[in-house]
Amino acid sequence: MRSGGRRGERPPLIGCVPVDTVDFKPGCGTQSAGAGSHARTKTVQRPYGGGSACPTTGLLPDVRDRRDEAACSAGRAVSATGHEPLDRDGPDQRTADGRVTRGRRNVHALTDAGPAVDSAVVLDRFGDVDDLKLQPVPSRPLRATEVRINVAVAGLNPVDWQIVESPPLAAAFGLDLPMGFGNDFAGVVVETGTSVRRLRVGDRVFGGARGRAVATSLVLDEDHPSLHRTPAEISDLDAGILDIAGRTASAIAAALSVRPGETVLVGAAGGGVGSILTQLLVRGGAHVIGTGSAASADHIRSLGARPVPYGDGLAAAIAASKNPINAAADLHGTETAEVALRMGVPSHRVVTIEADASPTGVVQVNGSDATPDALERLLALVADKALRVPVAATYPLDQFHDAVVHQRSRHVHGKIAIRISAGSAICARGSRP
Repeated sequence: MRSGGRRGERPPLIGCVPVDTVDFKPGCGTQSAGAGSHARTKTVQRPYGGGSACPTTGLLPDVRDRRDEAACSAGRAVSATGHEPLDRDGPDQRTADGRVTRGRRNVHALTDAGPAVDSAVVLDRFGDVDDLKLQPVPSRPLRATEVRINVAVAGLNPVDWQIVESPPLAAAFGLDLPMGFGNDFAGVVVETGTSVRRLRVGDRVFGGARGRAVATSLVLDEDHPSLHRTPAEISDLDAGILDIAGRTASAIAAALSVRPGETVLVGAAGGGVGSILTQLLVRGGAHVIGTGSAASADHIRSLGARPVPYGDGLAAAIAASKNPINAAADLHGTETAEVALRMGVPSHRVVTIEADASPTGVVQVNGSDATPDALERLLALVADKALRVPVAATYPLDQFHDAVVHQRSRHVHGKIAIRISAGSAICARGSRP
């Protein structure tokens, strides 16, 4: 897949925002305690000068006491927590949209009394998924156009562990060691940079952050092409597993250009991409024959397709259906594509996502070929109950390794998700987790 690299991450920092009014709503989407979550969540906006915030760092007592008190009193930034002294040039003012202006600095944050470091799954050497580790990572201040996102859900994809095992693939995505892990995510904006206008604190968002999604928080530019608002009626779980599989399935469906009544062979129909693609094809009036293991037959059937076993008997099983194959999509390896070609399907109607050693003449597609509104259209179908994104299993963050091993088995009926924070979606403007 063609995709740009993505940027770095952390949870919200009460840090550099002294407060005047605190809107703390217990029970309204506040995060539960545990890895990557905090005991309470507060929306903070206060001109400097009230309360007992540190005159150097601007930290409130309950936060300041958890940091380096000596550094606070000495006027130094506490570099280990990633915050820096406030700019004291000019008076503090509040703008019409609720932002706090401090001299040259303008910050708007959903702040938290939790630690100023993230937990993230990190890789420091290529080779094996056993080398992935969950560990603290340093946080940093936002740049002017960036937003900080508390991650609620991260979804796994085959390419995630393939990157771990392949330095050339990692380089193709602009990744280098040490690096994070994962791409798909959903969560909530908890802090915005000084020039951010499109997103606000409390906005629920989802998308892709290559090599960084499995973490308690992440930072993206507000105009990042893979950062989208989550519709109010869509859960974090549905949104957080959609980016790669959704874009890929949408691009394949467009490339196949299937007409109603045609028969399509889909290889690995029960996987993350296959589950979405099969439903899109069936919705468009196609007859779908889906390959998979015997254990996946019921799942493939539930998607509206006729299951057939992969392997040496694939061609015979397809022939037994007495329906000529008009098009094919191979989502794992090249077996399905090769069988389709032998059965007379024109090469321009055979689509594969296999980057290497694809049969001559077939169409190679990946998620970067999807239209810009692909995910928006898919979520509209999900909201209308016309499409479901099957979830094979969910794991807590501290069991991420089990999630990776499960996904890597390639016998997954749908998607694997990691729940970073069970309650990270805030009740903002009527949204719900």
